[in-house]
Amino acid sequence: MKKTFPANISGKIYYIDEDAYMLLQNYFTQLRNSFPGDEGREIVDDIEGRVAEIFEDKMVGGSSVVTLADVNEVIERMGRPEELSDEEGAPSGAGDDETVEEKPFISINLPTKKRLYRDTRNKVFGGVVSGVARYLNWDCNIMRLLLVVIALCTYVLPLCVAYLVLWMIIPPAGTSRQILEMQGRPVTVDSVGRTVLDTATPPPYNAASEAGAPASGGGFWSFVSMMFRVLGKCAMILLLVVSAVAGVTAVVFFLLGVSALVMGSCYGAYEVASNMGFDLIHPLLEYELWSMILGALVGLIPCVALVWAACSSLFNVRGASTGLIIAAVVTEVLLIAALVVMMNLMFGTQYMCLVSGAAALQGFMA
Repeated sequence: MKKTFPANISGKIYYIDEDAYMLLQNYFTQLRNSFPGDEGREIVDDIEGRVAEIFEDKMVGGSSVVTLADVNEVIERMGRPEELSDEEGAPSGAGDDETVEEKPFISINLPTKKRLYRDTRNKVFGGVVSGVARYLNWDCNIMRLLLVVIALCTYVLPLCVAYLVLWMIIPPAGTSRQILEMQGRPVTVDSVGRTVLDTATPPPYNAASEAGAPASGGGFWSFVSMMFRVLGKCAMILLLVVSAVAGVTAVVFFLLGVSALVMGSCYGAYEVASNMGFDLIHPLLEYELWSMILGALVGLIPCVALVWAACSSLFNVRGASTGLIIAAVVTEVLLIAALVVMMNLMFGTQYMCLVSGAAALQGFMA
């Protein structure tokens, strides 16, 4: 019976046969030697991520242990690092003390399923429209014009909300592997290496030109693309200013409410609130202050999110992680629920005060 070893590949644990483990370890060593530096590290990380996905598919299919045949199949699909080096005339990083038998090798470029990502390299706001256009193989400028027409003919606010939601849930194509998956191209050593090493700014996406057909009206669509980018920058600047002002206002109301509660607990809440300009009914004071604090927090979280989104679009600030987005959404929902409960308590207490006052007045009149 063959020995099996646990292997951590891109953060996932797989059990691999001894000979398969040695071959895979040697393959990753060749990759690291062939692609040094930070860019090389990104290439190797992307290759490891793709290898982990292939192994995961095999595990779902019923396999429990990765065999030598599985590793050979992965290497055939991904390609060897010396192939890219030989094509570019660079010396190969593979060592001469190869422990695995050398044999002629042909890279098999199997088709890769397209995945939906935000195309941040061709974005106007967050890359949502350009990413969807990539996925549907449309021209992104045509899709943008279509959305503008729909917004003008219907309602702008629902489309803006839908865009923000898609911005949060659709991941960006940040790595070379994700860019290749967004384009539907096979993820191999050659394609990943070329994507990482290509530092030139990509041309505006056009589905027809990508498919090999000449793009019609290139000058017109270039002008449309430039106009969208200029308007997008202006809209992001406006969003940044408005969100920042709203966020500062929310912070001011939060600090006022907290100050009133803290000072009121020491010196008498009603007097402190009256001195700060609040015209409040004494039994409702605490509820109203808590409602103001919760309302300020409910408004502050979206303001921070919009400021962050605007900064990520304007200044290429790193976007929020999925965990942080989930935590912010859960916190927002809990704050809204607490605010609703507090408002119900406040209105219930107000109703009781009115009933008590009416009863006292009726007794006095009697």
